[in-house]
Amino acid sequence: MNDNETVIMVQVKRCAYMLVKDMQKYYGKSNKIIYSELADLEKHEDRYQGFRIYLNNGAGHKMVNLLVYEDFLYYRTKLKDRNMARKVPPFSPADVRKNWGEYLTPVIVDQAAGDAIEAIDKIKRLNEMIGQVLSA
Repeated sequence: MNDNETVIMVQVKRCAYMLVKDMQKYYGKSNKIIYSELADLEKHEDRYQGFRIYLNNGAGHKMVNLLVYEDFLYYRTKLKDRNMARKVPPFSPADVRKNWGEYLTPVIVDQAAGDAIEAIDKIKRLNEMIGQVLSA
Protein backbone atom coordinates (compact mmCIF):
# COMPACT_ATOMS: atom_id res chain seq x y z
CA MET A 1 0.00 0.00 0.00
CA ASN A 2 1.36 3.43 -0.92
CA ASP A 3 0.72 6.91 0.52
CA ASN A 4 -2.12 7.66 -1.90
CA GLU A 5 -4.20 4.70 -0.83
CA THR A 6 -6.80 4.63 1.92
CA VAL A 7 -8.19 1.48 3.49
CA ILE A 8 -11.91 1.38 4.26
CA MET A 9 -13.03 -1.43 6.54
CA VAL A 10 -16.51 -2.84 5.95
CA GLN A 11 -18.08 -4.84 8.78
CA VAL A 12 -20.85 -7.33 8.14
CA LYS A 13 -23.14 -8.25 11.03
CA ARG A 14 -26.14 -10.52 11.31
CA CYS A 15 -29.01 -10.08 13.73
CA ALA A 16 -28.50 -12.21 16.82
CA TYR A 17 -32.22 -12.81 17.49
CA MET A 18 -34.76 -14.67 15.36
CA LEU A 19 -38.40 -15.64 15.78
CA VAL A 20 -38.99 -19.34 16.39
CA LYS A 21 -41.20 -19.60 13.29
CA ASP A 22 -38.40 -18.11 11.17
CA MET A 23 -35.91 -20.55 12.69
CA GLN A 24 -37.94 -23.39 11.20
CA LYS A 25 -37.30 -22.10 7.69
CA TYR A 26 -33.73 -21.01 8.34
CA TYR A 27 -32.56 -24.30 9.88
CA GLY A 28 -34.97 -26.54 7.95
CA LYS A 29 -36.27 -28.14 11.14
CA SER A 30 -39.76 -28.85 12.35
CA ASN A 31 -41.43 -26.84 15.10
CA LYS A 32 -41.29 -29.88 17.40
CA ILE A 33 -37.52 -30.32 16.97
CA ILE A 34 -36.76 -26.64 17.59
CA TYR A 35 -38.87 -26.54 20.75
CA SER A 36 -37.23 -29.78 21.92
CA GLU A 37 -33.78 -28.23 21.43
CA LEU A 38 -34.87 -25.06 23.24
CA ALA A 39 -36.14 -27.16 26.16
CA ASP A 40 -32.71 -28.84 26.34
CA LEU A 41 -31.05 -25.44 26.11
CA GLU A 42 -33.00 -24.19 29.12
CA LYS A 43 -31.53 -27.06 31.18
CA HIS A 44 -28.07 -25.55 30.55
CA GLU A 45 -28.95 -21.92 31.30
CA ASP A 46 -26.10 -21.69 33.79
CA ARG A 47 -23.62 -21.92 30.87
CA TYR A 48 -25.19 -18.84 29.28
CA GLN A 49 -25.62 -16.84 32.47
CA GLY A 50 -25.50 -13.13 31.73
CA PHE A 51 -26.71 -13.58 28.16
CA ARG A 52 -30.35 -13.19 27.20
CA ILE A 53 -31.55 -16.41 25.61
CA TYR A 54 -35.01 -15.08 24.76
CA LEU A 55 -36.56 -11.74 23.90
CA ASN A 56 -40.18 -10.82 23.31
CA ASN A 57 -40.75 -8.70 20.23
CA GLY A 58 -43.60 -6.74 21.76
CA ALA A 59 -46.30 -8.73 19.96
CA GLY A 60 -45.87 -11.65 22.35
CA HIS A 61 -43.66 -13.67 20.00
CA LYS A 62 -40.55 -15.34 21.40
CA MET A 63 -37.24 -14.48 19.77
CA VAL A 64 -34.23 -16.74 20.35
CA ASN A 65 -30.62 -15.60 20.69
CA LEU A 66 -28.96 -17.43 17.78
CA LEU A 67 -25.49 -17.04 19.28
CA VAL A 68 -26.57 -19.05 22.31
CA TYR A 69 -28.64 -21.49 20.23
CA GLU A 70 -25.85 -22.33 17.78
CA ASP A 71 -23.28 -22.65 20.55
CA PHE A 72 -25.62 -25.03 22.36
CA LEU A 73 -26.19 -27.11 19.22
CA TYR A 74 -22.44 -27.39 18.69
CA TYR A 75 -21.72 -28.56 22.26
CA ARG A 76 -25.04 -30.29 22.95
CA THR A 77 -23.77 -33.89 23.16
CA LYS A 78 -20.78 -32.88 25.30
CA LEU A 79 -22.98 -30.86 27.66
CA LYS A 80 -25.22 -33.89 28.26
CA ASP A 81 -22.26 -35.90 29.59
CA ARG A 82 -21.13 -34.53 32.96
CA ASN A 83 -17.47 -35.49 32.44
CA MET A 84 -17.29 -34.09 28.91
CA ALA A 85 -19.07 -30.88 29.99
CA ARG A 86 -16.05 -29.95 32.12
CA LYS A 87 -13.91 -29.78 28.98
CA VAL A 88 -16.28 -27.51 27.03
CA PRO A 89 -14.82 -24.02 26.69
CA PRO A 90 -16.83 -21.12 28.16
CA PHE A 91 -19.45 -19.53 25.94
CA SER A 92 -17.99 -16.89 23.63
CA PRO A 93 -20.34 -14.88 21.40
CA ALA A 94 -17.29 -13.64 19.46
CA ASP A 95 -16.36 -17.21 18.50
CA VAL A 96 -19.88 -17.92 17.25
CA ARG A 97 -19.91 -14.69 15.23
CA LYS A 98 -16.52 -15.67 13.77
CA ASN A 99 -17.95 -19.04 12.74
CA TRP A 100 -20.84 -17.19 11.07
CA GLY A 101 -18.30 -15.48 8.84
CA GLU A 102 -18.70 -12.01 10.26
CA TYR A 103 -15.52 -10.15 9.61
CA LEU A 104 -14.03 -6.88 8.52
CA THR A 105 -13.40 -6.63 4.78
CA PRO A 106 -10.67 -4.23 3.66
CA VAL A 107 -11.37 -2.12 0.57
CA ILE A 108 -8.37 -0.14 -0.70
CA VAL A 109 -9.09 3.22 -2.33
CA ASP A 110 -6.44 4.92 -4.46
CA GLN A 111 -7.01 8.63 -3.82
CA ALA A 112 -4.59 9.81 -6.51
CA ALA A 113 -6.53 7.95 -9.21
CA GLY A 114 -9.80 9.34 -7.87
CA ASP A 115 -11.46 5.95 -7.72
CA ALA A 116 -13.63 6.65 -4.64
CA ILE A 117 -16.79 5.99 -6.67
CA GLU A 118 -15.35 2.66 -7.81
CA ALA A 119 -14.53 1.84 -4.19
CA ILE A 120 -18.10 2.51 -3.14
CA ASP A 121 -19.32 0.22 -5.92
CA LYS A 122 -16.81 -2.39 -4.76
CA ILE A 123 -18.19 -2.14 -1.20
CA LYS A 124 -21.76 -2.53 -2.50
CA ARG A 125 -20.79 -5.62 -4.51
CA LEU A 126 -19.03 -7.12 -1.47
CA ASN A 127 -22.12 -6.52 0.69
CA GLU A 128 -24.35 -8.14 -1.94
CA MET A 129 -22.07 -11.19 -2.18
CA ILE A 130 -21.89 -11.53 1.59
CA GLY A 131 -25.66 -11.17 1.84
CA GLN A 132 -26.10 -13.98 -0.69
CA VAL A 133 -23.74 -16.23 1.26
CA LEU A 134 -25.50 -15.53 4.58
CA SER A 135 -28.96 -16.10 3.14
CA ALA A 136 -27.98 -19.40 1.50
